[in-house]
Amino acid sequence: MDDTEYLLEAGDFLNVLPGQKHTWSNKSNGTVELLITFSPSGIEDMFREFDVSGADFIAVGRKYGMKIVE
Repeated sequence: MDDTEYLLEAGDFLNVLPGQKHTWSNKSNGTVELLITFSPSGIEDMFREFDVSGADFIAVGRKYGMKIVE
């Protein structure tokens, strides 16, 4: 998040504020489950659009105020 890397373990959480750059990855050798919540709601529509075959990830993200950083 921003320029800091956090290693989270089972039961940990990380609060990402609006506008903070962030990404996540599984650095373990096993399967992990990730629970993400958004407040306020509304962003779930973006994920529904991402789920459409051939969706333009960058264009859909922009529509919902996201900036995709490569």
